[in-house]
Amino acid sequence: MNTLNSLFTGRTLFTSKTLFACRTLFTLCTLYTLCSLCTCRTLHTLRTLRTYRTNITLYTLTTLNTLHPL
Repeated sequence: MNTLNSLFTGRTLFTSKTLFACRTLFTLCTLYTLCSLCTCRTLHTLRTLRTYRTNITLYTLTTLNTLHPL
């Protein structure tokens, strides 16, 4: 009976540690995924803004050049 009891206790500890590790990994993966999505979105937004700014600058230069040729 003592052996069964110690086996049960060891198994319970192992199971709870495994569950805790799985939960921790799941939480870390979720946070990593959310951060990656956020970072990707932010980078995409910055690239888009940079592209718009470049296009506006080019458009302005072209317009100025058309109005006042060098």
